[in-house]
Amino acid sequence: VYVSALADHIITKDQLTVRVGIKETEDPVPLCYCFNFDRKAVREEIRSKGATEIPKIITSRVKAGECRCDETNPSGTCCLGNIYRAVKQAQAMYQQELL
Repeated sequence: VYVSALADHIITKDQLTVRVGIKETEDPVPLCYCFNFDRKAVREEIRSKGATEIPKIITSRVKAGECRCDETNPSGTCCLGNIYRAVKQAQAMYQQELL
């Protein structure tokens, strides 16, 4: 999963306590580590409702000061970019299913 700049320290998947979304290809692929949303949840909500409230929920909770991305997200950054990308992908998949 991670290799140090000098390649003298390596961390493998079996050493981690959480799945690293960018390193995963099969669901559940974590997207939001603070509020436990994954790619599967985004896809299922779009498939069942045609839209998702997940970005709105996360934004609301971030504004409420509940975000801990620097502690919980392996990238140390906010997840909203990944969430919006997952929403776009899920919407495209849903549109293809309708054709």
